[in-house]
Amino acid sequence: FRQRYEDIRVRHISATESDHCLVVTEIHGSRQTDGTRQAKQFRYENVWQTHSDYDRLVAKTWRGIPRTPGLQGIASALGTLQTTLEPWSLKEFGCLARTVRQLQQRLNRVRSQTIGTRPSDEEKSIVKKLKEALLQEEIWTRQRSRVPWLREGDRNTSYFQAQAAQRQRMNKISDLRRADGTICASGDEDKVEVQNFYQRLYESQGLVDPQLLLSHVPVKVTQAMNIELSKPYTPEEVKVALFQMAPSKAPGVDGFTAGFYQRHWDLLGNDVTQEVLDFLNGGELPSGLNDTSITLIPKVRHPQSISQYHPIALCPVLYKIAAKAITNRHHKKDTSVTFWAERIFFLSYI
Repeated sequence: FRQRYEDIRVRHISATESDHCLVVTEIHGSRQTDGTRQAKQFRYENVWQTHSDYDRLVAKTWRGIPRTPGLQGIASALGTLQTTLEPWSLKEFGCLARTVRQLQQRLNRVRSQTIGTRPSDEEKSIVKKLKEALLQEEIWTRQRSRVPWLREGDRNTSYFQAQAAQRQRMNKISDLRRADGTICASGDEDKVEVQNFYQRLYESQGLVDPQLLLSHVPVKVTQAMNIELSKPYTPEEVKVALFQMAPSKAPGVDGFTAGFYQRHWDLLGNDVTQEVLDFLNGGELPSGLNDTSITLIPKVRHPQSISQYHPIALCPVLYKIAAKAITNRHHKKDTSVTFWAERIFFLSYI
């Protein structure tokens, strides 16, 4: 039912004369739009790794990019790499679902013509291409499903597609209920409601002298601990921070996942390590490198108001490497300064 009727909402309406609620189920098409489409954001795809020319293309492009020193130079080089990978992906992969469908139709047509005979060379060639296309489609859908515990190659494509569709439905924000009980009637009204809610939530409440709070915080960092925490960071700490990350977590604004850096560490490792260490050991963080993409995640299964969502920030991997290296050092060198729940939060989300 949910796969056939994707755009469906269930609302509960309180009745004044009864302690029961009315259940309203809405099944409708997509909202009307002005006909314009937003530019598609770049996203690194794991399926690219199945192509025989992929590694060679990345290596050739990366080595041919003139770079300025610092993390900003790495970020600019990644932007140039995007302009190479996007048209290449469109040419080499196109629409995987359509490719699978066309190959299946060709295979059925060829087999219907050779019933009772051995498989022809054409049939064998189509079968080989179809297996490759099915694997690519599975990798593509798995990346969107956020299901880390199933292996690729087991033909779990339908399951991955269902999970991705369910995530999309749950994360879709529409028909928000305002504080006065009215319902937003359009996407523009939803945007206004979201903006007004967080402006009220995060606007300044006035300045307070921080010493009033700090005077009640006991000193936990000893001189010996401070010396250990202030030592220069090492290349090993940078590498460990990167490889502790899940490879296919949602990317930041640059579109590259941790899996991209892990896959090409032999190529990118020296450049990334040098620039991250330069920042960790006293350098400046370039403007824009800590830009984040804010995403609203439902707190409940069927959210109806904006207060039932919580925001998360999707950071670029370069920023996350530096942040995780700092977190690892505090976790390793000291277990008394940071409250245990805070350490778990940082280790889980970075």
